[in-house]
Amino acid sequence: IYSFILNKAFQVKPVLITTNQSFTMVSSEVYDEYKREYTKSLSRIRNYLAGSQRTKTIMVECDRLLSDAKRCATAMRAMAEIDGNEHGVRESSSLLERDIAPL
Repeated sequence: IYSFILNKAFQVKPVLITTNQSFTMVSSEVYDEYKREYTKSLSRIRNYLAGSQRTKTIMVECDRLLSDAKRCATAMRAMAEIDGNEHGVRESSSLLERDIAPL
């Protein structure tokens, strides 16, 4: 069975799936990759905003990183919904509400 997943750049990537267990494993790995990317983006935003300089270039970069973090959290939620992972749905929803909304 072939399935398609989106990578970080929203490019479709075909994945060969042999069993439901394999799909869950692939899905979990991709979910974790999105989570790492989300954490990395927010960390960079916090570092920029904690600095003394707030130039236009820095603010544009923060906006780009915020868009990346939103994209990751949205992808995490979609994957958790597809997998029926209630914990993942709650976690990704709280990321959007707790971390992204205030920024």
